[in-house]
Amino acid sequence: SLHDRTKFFTTIYSLHTEYSPLVEKLMEACDDFRDLSGIIWQSDTKKAAEEAAKLISGDGVNVLIDVSEAIPGVRNYILSLRPAPVQIELGFLSTTGSEYVQYIVTDSILSPTEYRKHYTEKFLYLPSSAVLNDFDISRRGMVEIPESKKQALRKEFQLPSKGTLFCSFGEAYKITPALFDIWARILQRVPGSHLWLPRYNALAEENLRGEALSRGLDSSRLIFSPPVLRCEGGRCTRHSSQGALILSEQEQLAAASVADILLDTAPQLSSSTALASLLWAGIPTISWAGERMTGRAGASQLGNGLGKASGGYLIARNSKDYEDLAVKLAQRSDLRGNLRQELWNNRRKTRLFNTRRWVERLEAIFCHVWDLHWQLESRQGANLILH
Repeated sequence: SLHDRTKFFTTIYSLHTEYSPLVEKLMEACDDFRDLSGIIWQSDTKKAAEEAAKLISGDGVNVLIDVSEAIPGVRNYILSLRPAPVQIELGFLSTTGSEYVQYIVTDSILSPTEYRKHYTEKFLYLPSSAVLNDFDISRRGMVEIPESKKQALRKEFQLPSKGTLFCSFGEAYKITPALFDIWARILQRVPGSHLWLPRYNALAEENLRGEALSRGLDSSRLIFSPPVLRCEGGRCTRHSSQGALILSEQEQLAAASVADILLDTAPQLSSSTALASLLWAGIPTISWAGERMTGRAGASQLGNGLGKASGGYLIARNSKDYEDLAVKLAQRSDLRGNLRQELWNNRRKTRLFNTRRWVERLEAIFCHVWDLHWQLESRQGANLILH
């Protein structure tokens, strides 16, 4: 919706359309909305892809941006037919490993230049984090909750009234044994502290409590909250496909208000949107950049989004650094408070939350790639860096 309509004609090709308020917003935000679900769900995948590619090509698309992981088979078939002269990957935290997607939109932390040899795509670097959010627009009315009301919020969420409250709101599958080892050591080094996790399914919660006990940690130090789920019409609307509870904006605000430190699920499977949401609300967040793109989203938002001053400080170099930094912030309420205030005060000044500027830089990438794509195609390994 923020694209410059005087310079760009945007078309959305939907491979799987389930009409909802979100789809209605998408339809309003673009110039043309093409529902391809009727074509895609044919039994003959190859034929479906050929029909979809023919339609896209017939529309005269210059730059085709792939943002879908929903139907990988058909999606790859369509892209392999090259319905557009320039094809770009956006939002997929990995290489496609193909010759038919020429570029991937990324940033210097998500994909350092030395990683180029592992990608089939050329890098299109954004100056800020390539992980997008719209909180400057969608959460503009969020207000800081005074300290006097935070105890009441802790009670509402059945959280302890005293002690350092760590939190992590990623999906359950992102919690690896190695990461849980670190979390357990952090809790052991900070007496009276707790780790707040969202409600997972019963088996996941039972397993995590068992893992805590096996590491010599009282399982009551893990808190799964909010305690009550409301499912509508026999269908639970509050869980992702991986089993994690989806927090409402109000719950995320409450979390940011009463929790002290957010622990990212890096370095294997870093958080993205959930992490940005709590950064927007001012909670100090610790991450570290893993070897894979999927483990670098948190570091990207902290380093390229917030800048080196506060964001860079919160990026650990390794597991020991991650653990020590969490303990240090837990023990230093003054440092934690300063970071929190700095994050809150500078939200609208940082690149991470400047959505309009993010879109402008993306548009600049599209223009450069369209103008220069033949030259860039001939220069293997070239990266386009926009400052």
